[in-house]
Amino acid sequence: MTHCPFCQTEVPQNLLTYGGACPKCFGMIPGEEAPTDPGEAVRKAQSRADDKVRRRRAFLPMLFAIPMVALACGLAGLAVLWPDPEVVPIVFDDELDMGTIAVAYLEAPVGQPAPDPLRVAPNSARPRPRPTPVPGVAGSPAPEPEPAAPVPSVGPSPQPSSQAGFGVEQTLGRRAGTLTDPDQIREMIKKRMTEQSGRLKACYEERLKTRGSLSGKWLISFVVTAKGGVDKPAVKGATVTDAEFESCLVRELGRWTFNPISHDQPAQRTLSFTQ
Repeated sequence: MTHCPFCQTEVPQNLLTYGGACPKCFGMIPGEEAPTDPGEAVRKAQSRADDKVRRRRAFLPMLFAIPMVALACGLAGLAVLWPDPEVVPIVFDDELDMGTIAVAYLEAPVGQPAPDPLRVAPNSARPRPRPTPVPGVAGSPAPEPEPAAPVPSVGPSPQPSSQAGFGVEQTLGRRAGTLTDPDQIREMIKKRMTEQSGRLKACYEERLKTRGSLSGKWLISFVVTAKGGVDKPAVKGATVTDAEFESCLVRELGRWTFNPISHDQPAQRTLSFTQ
């Protein structure tokens, strides 16, 4: 038997072990294994500590999310503000002598390609009249035979492979595919510039009607777009300037077309106009 800690009365051992009320003084014996009340202050302190732990656990994902969001925003802003890689302009060192470029003043018949400006002599742009034979006069040219009538063909007529233009051949399907090789892009731009330069010669021929002594060199620059168009055409006089003539050149440059390429490509070339 053991005694009550309050009244010293003998009580069963289980009261001291598990706690309970004393049968004499009714005092609550806490017991060795019974849970004890730590008190209201201790309970509040423990509750506050548990709340802090919960808040920290809830805020922990945000600590990792904030740097990730800031990094993503920084990369996006860098991608927007980062300048595009500079494309080196193609500068053609050889001058294009416009005196060798003939202008086809008359459009080709429908269904036939326009004359090649590089294969027509400069003085043969306008058709020359044929001499009329004089009967009974020696040395008079004989009349040329009339061309034979065309034989009608059986089946559908073939579609023309080119369209009539102002001294520029417009072959259908020539822009199939996109050029990516720098050497191919350079050769294509140079070839298309030469093919379409007849339009610029037309500006020169028209200007000579009002300013017959015009001659010199002009630097043309433009950007070949990825779709094959022309952007930012510009003309600057190298040896002489003429506002009206240069305006016509800029207008015609903006009408040039090229093969599709992988990126916008600036180009420059010097043109020489002489009578």
